[in-house]
Amino acid sequence: MARTKAEGGISGLQKAAILLISLGPERSAGIFKHLKEEEIEELTLEIANTRSVTPQVKEEVINEFYEECLSREQKVIYHRQADCIFTGKALRVCA
Repeated sequence: MARTKAEGGISGLQKAAILLISLGPERSAGIFKHLKEEEIEELTLEIANTRSVTPQVKEEVINEFYEECLSREQKVIYHRQADCIFTGKALRVCA
């Protein structure tokens, strides 16, 4: 699992940026349309500042996201695949 910023790893914002990069422009656009303007600005800046991400880190972030979605599956009704995104410890669900 990708380490947190406090553990000398990556922050929730960085994980969100990596996830959006990994999803590609079309799926990311579907997520962005549900976010607040400030969140879009913050994520866009983080994506622009992300230099390179190893395949291993991408896989760790995607797996962490998947596990987080599974752990909340019983509390959340998903309207579309990948319509939730994590920033820090919070999972924001966009429906």
